Amino acid sequence: MHRQYAFGVIVAFAILAGTLAATKPKSTCVNYKEVPQFNKYVYFVPNVTVSSYAAEGLCAALGGDLLTIRSIAEFDAVSKLSDKYGRNEEAYYWMDFDTTTLKMERNFDCAYIIYRDREALWGNSDCQRASLHVACEISK
Repeated sequence: MHRQYAFGVIVAFAILAGTLAATKPKSTCVNYKEVPQFNKYVYFVPNVTVSSYAAEGLCAALGGDLLTIRSIAEFDAVSKLSDKYGRNEEAYYWMDFDTTTLKMERNFDCAYIIYRDREALWGNSDCQRASLHVACEISK
């Protein structure tokens, strides 16, 4: 098992433990949300900055995989759903596709990861910025 993948699994359990211990609803932001038009659930994860291997481990520990965006329509559906959870129009997170590191601004109550199939979404692998948040997917 890759070391960073194992780290992601550990982070996932820490997140779940923290969620169970949390008393304020705003301190959790860990939710399953259905995306019916694409027959899947998205699992929203609290603020994390991890490598792609660690993100894969985190999602695996939660019973899913990194969210795969297959079309602009799917991207729009997920982003609309995520708008309800701590989105801050003045903030954004960004991904540097030249590295394996996912980097995010920290001024969200919740920040999420969009990672796979970026060509279908952006058309290139340049560093992009977006005020959207998503993370792990769990098939129905």
